[in-house]
Amino acid sequence: MKKAIYALIISILPLFLFQSCEVANGPDWYGISSNEVPAQVGNALKNMYPNAESIEWEYRDGYYTAIFRSDGFMTEAWYNKDAYWLLSVTEVSYTALPQLVLNYIETHGYTPKLLEECDRITRPHFVETYQVKCSTKELLCTEAGYPIKEAEDLPSPYPIEIPLAVWEGIQSLYPNSLIIDAVEDDNWYIKVRTSDNNIAEITLDIYGNELDLQE
Repeated sequence: MKKAIYALIISILPLFLFQSCEVANGPDWYGISSNEVPAQVGNALKNMYPNAESIEWEYRDGYYTAIFRSDGFMTEAWYNKDAYWLLSVTEVSYTALPQLVLNYIETHGYTPKLLEECDRITRPHFVETYQVKCSTKELLCTEAGYPIKEAEDLPSPYPIEIPLAVWEGIQSLYPNSLIIDAVEDDNWYIKVRTSDNNIAEITLDIYGNELDLQE
């Protein structure tokens, strides 16, 4: 009897381990071959990054993510199923950070000796941002050195799809502005850098109408 139970455990253990790994990575987060990537997505990557080398693809929560080396640094580029580019995360060296970012780092406890990773984050309609990680904390800031978030552990960059109506609403209020940060929770909470380099915070509904939530 004991042998039968032991044999049963051994037979189902691989299935259990496989399911555990799948749950840990998420059901829609897995590697795919280049043949599984829609042609329009592959072409979008080639047009945007003609020097991309050693390309690997992943399917992440409905997005196609290319991981590759370009000009000596690793990059992740995210596209939706319609081949619309949504996010790129590129490794950069500490010395390549914009001077205003370096100024903030060096005056707010981000000791260069402790820096572990620096990434440049680009998104359509957003200002360029940098995520800097050291052994004690992490920083997300704009290329102008404006801090967006600081914490012991920041989440990895993720696509933010701004609805066209919301983007048009932003531009009607602040022409030629760029988004610094955006959070969607029933409504859109947006922080923008205006054309005169000021910072404004607005709340819009999904139709791009400005909301006044002050009581």
